[in-house]
Amino acid sequence: MTLEQEALAFIEQLQTLYYEQRDIEAVLASMAEDITWIGTGRRERCHGLTEARGVLTRELQEYGEGFAVTDSGYEAVALSDGLCVVYGQLSASSVCAEVADLYQRLTAVCRRTPQGLKLVHLHLSLPDLDQREGEFYARK
Repeated sequence: MTLEQEALAFIEQLQTLYYEQRDIEAVLASMAEDITWIGTGRRERCHGLTEARGVLTRELQEYGEGFAVTDSGYEAVALSDGLCVVYGQLSASSVCAEVADLYQRLTAVCRRTPQGLKLVHLHLSLPDLDQREGEFYARK
């Protein structure tokens, strides 16, 4: 299996663990100690496994239910012998009527370690709903 194939399978497994199963311990076990992460919230970012645990614990307290992933697609590019970037998007439906469905774009960097691949960086983003098709910037 190539590094790219391994990274794609790794991210798809993380997608299942995080969105559908909400298995935060397994997600944390997939992260490197020096994880960096930028989420979709204005100030949502963290550095290190300790901060990631705190963010994920608070998030799970706010919404512990799962999502049903309805669509996803990823591409992978090896950056070096043991480093790979994965980018793409996913759509997911909330199982709770009070939480909005998701459409997120994702960029992840995975590092090969003796324990297998680890997530070293994650950036999630949401499209700007005010930006029209064909525009590069939303208009006032």
